[in-house]
Amino acid sequence: MSHSHLSLRHFILQLDSNRSDGPRGVQLSEWLQSFIQEAAECFEPDRESARAGYVCSCVNDGWMVQLFLGLTEVVGGPEDGASIPAGFRFDLEAARSLFDEVGDVFLDGTSDKSSQTDDLMGETMAAIAGKVGGHSVTLEVLHRPPADMGPGLLQYTDGRCEMA
Repeated sequence: MSHSHLSLRHFILQLDSNRSDGPRGVQLSEWLQSFIQEAAECFEPDRESARAGYVCSCVNDGWMVQLFLGLTEVVGGPEDGASIPAGFRFDLEAARSLFDEVGDVFLDGTSDKSSQTDDLMGETMAAIAGKVGGHSVTLEVLHRPPADMGPGLLQYTDGRCEMA
């Protein structure tokens, strides 16, 4: 198991120890916590350190789980404050095997033509929808974190990297 997977697992376990998600304090059941942990293991970051995050919500008698790798913020030096997105591969087949039944697997690439950024990817997301333990679940893997999320890691000029 690579160092990056250990970092990912630690962060997800840290979130699970809180047993809630978001400001509303929604209680996550054991099966859903386990699913999120196992799905996060499907990330293979292109850097040694990465921090996984998720947004989980109850929708239409089921669960929506959005997974992503957090941004790394540079601290100090000429690039101070810059946010670096984490590149990664995500094992969709391994994530698919977490489902008891799969209803849909798709890739959605949306280009925001009104945006003046150089990001040609737009918003890309892979998703798997199906049943986990009798519950309807849609897993979305986002290529970058939601806009309102802060950095996941802080990278210092001396090479040190720590959780934000």
